[in-house]
Amino acid sequence: MRIAICEDETLFRAQIVKEIEAYYHSLDVIVDSFSSGEKLIEKYEQGKQVGQLPHYDLLFLDIEMKQLDGFETAKRLRDYGGTEILIFLTSHTEMAMQGYEVNAFRFLGKPLEKDKLVEALNEVERRFLQEKTLLLHTSEQDIKVPVSSILYVESMKNDVYYYVLEHKHTDCVKTYKVRGTITEAEEQLKGSGFFRCHRSYLAQLMYLESYTGKEIVLKTGITLPISRGKTGALKKALVETINEL
Repeated sequence: MRIAICEDETLFRAQIVKEIEAYYHSLDVIVDSFSSGEKLIEKYEQGKQVGQLPHYDLLFLDIEMKQLDGFETAKRLRDYGGTEILIFLTSHTEMAMQGYEVNAFRFLGKPLEKDKLVEALNEVERRFLQEKTLLLHTSEQDIKVPVSSILYVESMKNDVYYYVLEHKHTDCVKTYKVRGTITEAEEQLKGSGFFRCHRSYLAQLMYLESYTGKEIVLKTGITLPISRGKTGALKKALVETINEL
């Protein structure tokens, strides 16, 4: 995941970078910071000239920057075809309505409230989870499935079975067999709400109904084994993801 922060106040920029890095705590998340809208636009223009525009999943933009303000910066970025999730930073919330012209996702007030930032990042993660897909290479076909529809994953011998809900609001489950290991599947699904409850199973936490020291019960009624000593890790995983799911 790539995140950009465009903010002309040095201390505030450093604060939000620190909070975001603490939230994700992952080497897979890259945070770039820019001191002005001009600097950010310059990066896009340089990328355009070499045929390789920068890509950010999430962009924090200060509205009240000198010269090129946040709204104008956002408009220019949209002209490049960017689809970044856009969060505006402002101390004047009455300006928020203008953000809809550039499809703003949310507004955060200044000074920054940590709980509001966490809430916004939770919503961003939930959106990514809903939209993320996984390409499964079966013997019959390559099929793309929404990660949010994967109920659980099971490993048997040299194959991995993905149990996918045909529709998230029904109990109709379709099975896809893929050559590989559960460890490979776990890596692919990292950060998407899955928990390794057993050496042979990954469970999607959004579908967890209940659990004991011996098994996990999913909302469809399916039960999966849980290895001895795993309940503590499961509780921690649930606490960390409850707001995202």
